[in-house]
Amino acid sequence: MDARVERFFGECNDMRDWLKADKVNLPSLTDQDVMDHAFGDQDLRVCNGIANTHKHHTVTQGQNPVTARIQRTTTSDSGASVRIEYSSLLDPILRYVDAQHLARACVASWRLFLEQHRISPP
Repeated sequence: MDARVERFFGECNDMRDWLKADKVNLPSLTDQDVMDHAFGDQDLRVCNGIANTHKHHTVTQGQNPVTARIQRTTTSDSGASVRIEYSSLLDPILRYVDAQHLARACVASWRLFLEQHRISPP
């Protein structure tokens, strides 16, 4: 379960790289537009924190980087639940979010970005 959660947030975080790299299909989309959205949205910042914490253990680069990881996974006959903990350099208090809630918020954020830039969602 944990590997699936980490994989989802890694792929969601990579969306910004894919958008920035697609100059053929998205010639009017600037790298700054993508970066402003990715780092201006708190849910996507936590997503970035999960991806980079998984890769580097502790995130130290960037402006107020977020460190985020799976704090607890619970399974039962009715399903699974994953709790994410996160903090940042400027806000070191640990905060918690349900991974499913965060995933939905991240997808909604990218969909809104695509809509605002008149990009058809996949």
